[in-house]
Amino acid sequence: MDSNIRPLKILIARLTPEKTVSLSFSHKFIFELVKSLFKDKISADFFFFPERKKFAELKINKFQGAVSKNMGIPLPEFDIIAVSNSFQLELINLFHLLAMAKTPFRSKDRLADENCPLIIAGGINTPSLACVTGSIDPAPALIDDGSSSLIDAVFMGEAERNLPAFIQAALDDKNWKRSKYGLLDKASSSIAGVYFPANYIHEFEYRGAKGELALKKISAAAGSSELKPARAAYVENLDGAFEFGGVIFDDSDSGATVPVEITRGCASMCSFCKEGYTQKPYREKSAPAAVSLCRQLSAETGISRFNLYSYNFNDHSRVHDIVEGIAGASLEAEVKSQRIDTALKMPKLLSYLQSSGSASPTFAVEGISARMRSYLSKNLDDRTVNGFIDGAFASKPRQVKLFFIVTGLENDADITEFSEFSARLIRAGKAHSPVTAVIFSFMPLVLCQKTPLMFAPAPDPGRVYKIIDKLSKSLSGSDRITARSSIGPKLYAMTAICEFGGREITRALYDLAVNAGFAYYEEIDDRTFDRFIENIKKSGFSFSEFHAEKGPDAVFNSDDREYGVTKKFLYKAWLGAKNFKDMPRCLRNSTEKCCGCGACTGDTAVYKNTDIAARDKQFAARPAAHENRMKAVVTVNISRGSELPHLKISRLIDNVPFKITGDTLSKLSAERDKFTGKNFYLIETSSSAAAAVKIIANARYRSLDFMLECNYIFARIVSGRRFLKGDNLEKNALALFNELNPKFKSSVFKSARNLFGSNGDAAEKFDFTVCVNGDGLKKRPAMPLILTDNIQKKLYCILKIDKQLFSMIDEAEIIDFVKFHDYDVKNASTVCGACGRVMSEAFSAACSDGSSADSGRCFICAVSGR
Repeated sequence: MDSNIRPLKILIARLTPEKTVSLSFSHKFIFELVKSLFKDKISADFFFFPERKKFAELKINKFQGAVSKNMGIPLPEFDIIAVSNSFQLELINLFHLLAMAKTPFRSKDRLADENCPLIIAGGINTPSLACVTGSIDPAPALIDDGSSSLIDAVFMGEAERNLPAFIQAALDDKNWKRSKYGLLDKASSSIAGVYFPANYIHEFEYRGAKGELALKKISAAAGSSELKPARAAYVENLDGAFEFGGVIFDDSDSGATVPVEITRGCASMCSFCKEGYTQKPYREKSAPAAVSLCRQLSAETGISRFNLYSYNFNDHSRVHDIVEGIAGASLEAEVKSQRIDTALKMPKLLSYLQSSGSASPTFAVEGISARMRSYLSKNLDDRTVNGFIDGAFASKPRQVKLFFIVTGLENDADITEFSEFSARLIRAGKAHSPVTAVIFSFMPLVLCQKTPLMFAPAPDPGRVYKIIDKLSKSLSGSDRITARSSIGPKLYAMTAICEFGGREITRALYDLAVNAGFAYYEEIDDRTFDRFIENIKKSGFSFSEFHAEKGPDAVFNSDDREYGVTKKFLYKAWLGAKNFKDMPRCLRNSTEKCCGCGACTGDTAVYKNTDIAARDKQFAARPAAHENRMKAVVTVNISRGSELPHLKISRLIDNVPFKITGDTLSKLSAERDKFTGKNFYLIETSSSAAAAVKIIANARYRSLDFMLECNYIFARIVSGRRFLKGDNLEKNALALFNELNPKFKSSVFKSARNLFGSNGDAAEKFDFTVCVNGDGLKKRPAMPLILTDNIQKKLYCILKIDKQLFSMIDEAEIIDFVKFHDYDVKNASTVCGACGRVMSEAFSAACSDGSSADSGRCFICAVSGR
């Protein structure tokens, strides 16, 4: 790349805090995709919506100072801000993101200013983004030309098919910032799945006695008589799709997995499901490609556990082959959601996955009765549901999760049928696996765009929650049974309105975010909710249309976008749901006639499958039984917060597959994001892996129980408000020592020695100031030692393991874990022979008999150079 050409700066933004999306990888996928293709031609970074406290600080400061996660680049300096959007309510935070980027809310103002970043959006929620593509002007208007949209362009479908082409177009045009409108206009016509709001005019009209606004027509801005919706882009062959090679963590390193996508789209026709209709056609990665990818990623990351990512993992026609191939490489598979009917045909596979520690899957029953399951088009009859009950506890799972949707149409007979179902399930659990926890999750029905139920009348929230309450109460009093609602009534009402509402409600969302200052954090108070409803009414939102059934000619805010399945088919499916009739799933073995949804044609209209039940019987003998496992503690130094320990551990044991079952930071309840440096990991691997046996056999420890004796850490403080609050490190260190150790005398001296020996990172010339507990007492100060490197301006300390002290640290590098012994007047080894303090030693130097490894000299003396 020409050194004179500045890289294109791309910010990948999420509209919720990082912890909320820690298990999601869509933003990481986009990052890897663009970096792998464009390398140093772009500079990419992340931004996560700030936590509540940080947001309040930014708000007070008029949103000055918002920066990207890794490189700390101010948001206004980015050329493109790419928003990954998952659900409706987080779109409220889009207003705040634009404020942090110091860019106008209206697209026409941003496009006219070459210094403003482009705001683009993608993700699973693109069918429902119309609510942020309208005008923020307070007065309702009958014509909206899209020029005031908060988003400049929407990328529909799968990113591999359109985002790289768009970035390349910007790179090819050195003057694109001066003609951003032209760039977007050309992209919308030449790149699949690029929706440019300004290319479509939404025309409204007043209807009914209340004079509510209703969408009358959507037309092309260019004046064409025929509306040509933007059509989502999809990858046809998953074997050739871009592969995400990153790692997903839960709460610790031991929960790390690598997601391997084995299907895209969904073969089901569930009438409520946005993903089921907008992600079609259903496609599979071949079993050999999936297994090969797992082997490759294990070698690259050191991780041996893979999440077989899919809407329903057991839909894959060769899922047995995939799990066998993974097991044959001594790797492990983890699965999530699955269909009940398919699960009944593969008990051997599910038992194997359960025994290997796969996370408890979620079973989406959806309807509380056979009638409601048909309304939701689940294709689950009573025989299948009863079969599931009989087999749900056979493998004695830790947990069974059941997901239900409440529509508001449920009657007494439906509720009675649910009570019979739950009672039978609870009896089966008590009989076969009393320790298994059962979770019932109830979700109120949201009528999503691009689904059959978008034609349905919107449910009454009051009635929906009365039903949820009745269902939850019917489950009370049973041991190990939990019932919960996935969303509260107010947030549900807001979600439903934002899903149905289009450009006419953008002004109401603007008032909520900008004027009222509301930011979405999974809750809303009554006063703010009332304000939202009041402004929704002022915006002209048609509650009459919302709660009415829609006909085949109804105009929806998403009609200017297509996702494969035709609107005509969606209406046909709605008529089936209305009459409580299932829509058949996509075909297996060509046994049924294609439904003709329009998402695929020709050979791709049928996906083939083996006889699952017969294949499952063959599966039982193939994967080797879980071998005897060896456990050992290994030590690894991690230099960056994002670096994985797995690859380093893998190299220690000659690349033999293993899994982490625990680590020091987790055991000490320390925040992983705060600490880098040294850590102990408890790993488990096969005792038949000859390459690792000798290495592990020589390990000193077999569990992390020894860490119960650990009471201090020796660390370099990288950042911390209390530690580093001034330029004078020496003065700051003494003040901090006296503050944290009020009952101890300090002793301060200089040292010109390299206190870190040949492994240290000090300069060739040494100037250390040592502040140490100087009274020789046998008690334990909170911080018995502080060192300042006056040349490199670094601060080191021995810090007692304490949550309150840890809260003072923003980032630290652990150099060693330290054990301070209990003072015993009868045992001379508990006292340092050099300084008289209670004996202390590093765990890495600890001998198996507990004696000091340094001739009676304590850790403090060794580190301070005395």
